Formats: sequence, C-alpha cells, structure tokens
Amino acid sequence: FASHYHEEIDYYEIWDQPNLYPHWGERYIDPTAYTHLLQEAYGAVKEGDPEALVLTAGLSPNVEEGGRYMSDILFLRKMYEAGAKGYFDILAIKPYGMWYEPTDRRLSPLETNFSRPLLLRDVMLSHGDGDKARCGRWSSGGAPCRLIGQGGPLPGPATAKRSRPDAPWRPSSGQGTSGRGWA
Repeated sequence: FASHYHEEIDYYEIWDQPNLYPHWGERYIDPTAYTHLLQEAYGAVKEGDPEALVLTAGLSPNVEEGGRYMSDILFLRKMYEAGAKGYFDILAIKPYGMWYEPTDRRLSPLETNFSRPLLLRDVMLSHGDGDKARCGRWSSGGAPCRLIGQGGPLPGPATAKRSRPDAPWRPSSGQGTSGRGWA
C-alpha cells in the first residue's frame, strides 16, 4: 500500500481511538495489542515508503482506568511499556477540551481540558521521546492537524485569527504551561 501510494500519501495514522470500546471492535481495551498492531504497521509503511511518517492513533481524552475505556494518558504509558518507542514518528492527540473553556489551564489526569496534551508530553518525556512531534487531531475548536514543534501546515485565516497572540483565551508567555514553554 505505502509503496503504491508513496507519491500521494505522506502520513499514516494507525487506527483511531483504540482506548474506546466501540473503536476497538467492541472488545476490552488492550494497549499491548494496539502496540503490536502499531509495530507491524510501522514496519510495513516504512518498507513501502521510508520517507512516510507514521502517527499513532489519536487517543480519546477520558479518565477511565481500563476495561471498556481507558485514559489516553494511561493508554500511552502502557503503549511504551509494550515497546511502542521507535514505532511511531508523531503522537496524534485529540485536544477536544470537552466542556472546558480555553482559559481553564488546570493540569490533572482527572481533567479533559485543553491542557491535557501537556500530560501526554510528560509521558513522552519520561520515555525519552520529548523531541518527537505531536499532532492535534479533531479539536472541538476546529483546529487543523498541526505538528507541534515541527512547523506543520499553515493554518487558514479563521484559525490564524483564533490563534492570535493577544487572544483572551491564550496564556501569555509560559503562563498556564507549568514552565514547559509550549502549550
């Protein structure tokens, strides 16, 4: 597939929300099984097109501990425990923000606000993947997939206006990012 479409496809996202029961074939959540799928897919994509980039599945933000649903943070930790390091180029994230205002900058595994991607990055840092790109997918704010820290596609005019530096919901230099320097 990747060798056939190497001229047309640059990015491959492997699955979508495998931390939700309906998205995992209505079976109990299994980060190890997903990681094995990711490893096989990564190898196949890179064999067919070494320049293509592989994204993890975008994980659904939630606070559950397992069974039918599992927290995106816990799922990512378990992916690393199962050997995911080295088998993805970009972590796909779902910055839904849920019912929280963009100004809500609480940082907690029990909150599904717009600051939640910082916790996913903390997991990446603890496994030596701090320099790996993250890609916001399916935001409730309508944000495009943008590679955080890696440039990425340019936003359209509406997104650029929403993202202006003086926007009231945007933290000022480092504010609300716990000194991480990015949000």
